[in-house]
Amino acid sequence: MISPGFPLIIVFLGIIITTWSKLKKIITKQTFSTTKPMNKLPPGPPKLPVIGHLHLVGRLPHRSFQTLAKIYGPIMHLKLGSMPVIVVSTPEMAERLLRNHDALCAKRPMSDVSHDLSYGSKGIIFTPYSPYWRNVRKLCVVELLSSSKVKSFSWLRKEEIGKLVSSLKEASTENKTVEVGASVGGVLEELIYRMLYGSPKNDLALRSVVLEALRLSGTLNVSDYLTFLAPYDLQGLKQRIKKLMVIVDDVLEKIISNHEDEAKREQRTHRDLVDVMLSLVKNSDYPSSGTSYEIERENIKAILIDLVVPAIDSATNIVKWALASLIKHPEKMKKLQKEIENVVGMNRIVEENDIPKFHYLDLVIKEIFRLYPIIFAPHEAMEEFSFDGYKIPKGAQIFLNSWAIGRDPTIWSDNCEEFYPERFIDNDIDTISGQDFRLAPFGFGRRRCPGTQLGLLNVKLLLSQLVHCFDWKLADGKSPENLVMKEKFGLVMSMANDLVVIPKFRLNNI
Repeated sequence: MISPGFPLIIVFLGIIITTWSKLKKIITKQTFSTTKPMNKLPPGPPKLPVIGHLHLVGRLPHRSFQTLAKIYGPIMHLKLGSMPVIVVSTPEMAERLLRNHDALCAKRPMSDVSHDLSYGSKGIIFTPYSPYWRNVRKLCVVELLSSSKVKSFSWLRKEEIGKLVSSLKEASTENKTVEVGASVGGVLEELIYRMLYGSPKNDLALRSVVLEALRLSGTLNVSDYLTFLAPYDLQGLKQRIKKLMVIVDDVLEKIISNHEDEAKREQRTHRDLVDVMLSLVKNSDYPSSGTSYEIERENIKAILIDLVVPAIDSATNIVKWALASLIKHPEKMKKLQKEIENVVGMNRIVEENDIPKFHYLDLVIKEIFRLYPIIFAPHEAMEEFSFDGYKIPKGAQIFLNSWAIGRDPTIWSDNCEEFYPERFIDNDIDTISGQDFRLAPFGFGRRRCPGTQLGLLNVKLLLSQLVHCFDWKLADGKSPENLVMKEKFGLVMSMANDLVVIPKFRLNNI
């Protein structure tokens, strides 16, 4: 998302440099045709000097890229200021790129804002591909995200989701409105806090400030592309992230200090992820990795940020998009309610072992992944390489446009803009492995999300519970067909508007 002052900067610069470009062409001769380059860049639109194609990127870059790809093809080169960007818009091209060059594309671009948010690349999301990154990722999987660990927290999910149902039932009794994002996000926040830290959030609420920091990191910062403007911080992003990180650091320091104090008093009844990481501060040998690496206090903080926000925000937005789509299409809502009712009945809420029996639920979630892909974090070329006859420059951002892939009529037919879960009946698309490039909601290649199993389970549990226990109507008497389904861009794509609804409890008295 681009800040309001950004287009004005581009227009100003565009006038100046276009004039200079025309003068330069008059007084210079173009001799490039006499030499043959070793490799050419992928096709792309004509660019302006200095700003390149920044003037073509709107507030929703994924839509801008989709429009341009219809003209310039499935692999496209753009120049955003001084930054080369490669946009891939078909699953075939994405698969060929990552099958052959995944190791060279396993880095994430680092902006000024994400550098501060990750304590200088010490977490997981923005950390360069390296032995440290691989070991930290393995640590998080083993201690938090493995099948056995996810299963061990089933009692916690039941408890917290039960609280959500009770609170929504109370709102139903009083005919009160609820905002779905706040309700679902609150439950997920409590879940993740208790999984990570072993205790409820209480006064350690981290999500709100980190979400704001994440929003800033997803903002198109002019200084990242026109680096000569960096000292001026024209959008004020660097100043805002530094203020936010003071608050974030204070919260994280309390979490770590509490664990240290309890460990000294031997009051820890079990070891959670923070305890494991604290043990590595003193001893860098992690038994599951077979190697040693340094981990310090700032590493712990950066890792916690990277675990908290995706686990909460991604799942919240998937559930929100799904419930909004079902409200907008009442016949699909009734179909899903009927499926769950046939399995569960009307005298109890959904249990975790019911989930594998909900086949239409799987179709609905796949359709949401297709229409509203959550993750938009680009890759970065670690060195120059050749692909499909084109040169991919070192340091180029590689944007795999899941939005365009999910709305490609050659894959999904002419109704690709419609919410139609039935398209996945008898379809062999695998959304879990990240190997099917038609639909990979958790990312592609080495940098795909390690928390897929936990995230998907949380989404299925929450959505099935909301659909089974309640009927929903929009606040202020709005008609479902008038529900606006617009997105805002960021590292996590969310709904542009709040989803304010009134629940009506539909189960028998439980």
